[in-house]
Amino acid sequence: MYIQIYDGSQREGVREYRDAWQRIGASVPPIENVTDSARKAGRPAPSPVRGPTVRFHDQASIDCAVALGPASGFNDWRVEPLSPQLKATSRTIEVWIPPPEKTAQ
Repeated sequence: MYIQIYDGSQREGVREYRDAWQRIGASVPPIENVTDSARKAGRPAPSPVRGPTVRFHDQASIDCAVALGPASGFNDWRVEPLSPQLKATSRTIEVWIPPPEKTAQ
């Protein structure tokens, strides 16, 4: 399971999700800041999700994907398959956390 954030300021808040998912048996590598990763690779940043989104790569991962929101105290997370344009990896889930809302200055 991979956790994707858009801003470094999100890292601390997302750690609590990671801990909860590890308690239910998920293997969770370090959190990835996709904006930084894209910049370092010379690619544009991925389009932001509008709300927390769980993307499963294969049918074997659906039940786990559906369980993640409630395990973290959320029941309204979007669960969807990985885009068919991307290469799926067996038994893999991505959790995309939307970027923080910009505050008017």
